[in-house]
Amino acid sequence: MRNYPLEANLSKIKHLATVREKENYRFRTFLKGKNDEKVDRIVHRLHDELIRQIDCTLCGNCCCQLSVELHPKDIAALARLENITPEKATGIISVKNPKMAKCY
Repeated sequence: MRNYPLEANLSKIKHLATVREKENYRFRTFLKGKNDEKVDRIVHRLHDELIRQIDCTLCGNCCCQLSVELHPKDIAALARLENITPEKATGIISVKNPKMAKCY
């Protein structure tokens, strides 16, 4: 496994994304013409290599930028773990985190 230098500074990542916007667009366009399954295999392999280098406790930005869709069976399972009703779990899960305003 190769170690790639990973940038963790969110401001710098945002700046680099802006600077490289055209390059990123060309790359995404290039990928659209490729075999989906092959691209997926490559992306999953890279993910598996890179995720080992990331300490999610340092940033938490994914939690701020991404959302998770929970189905009723997921909510029921979480409720059972917490020994509460699915309705109460839904109320707890649906509450927006005030820290979200501080993200990115």
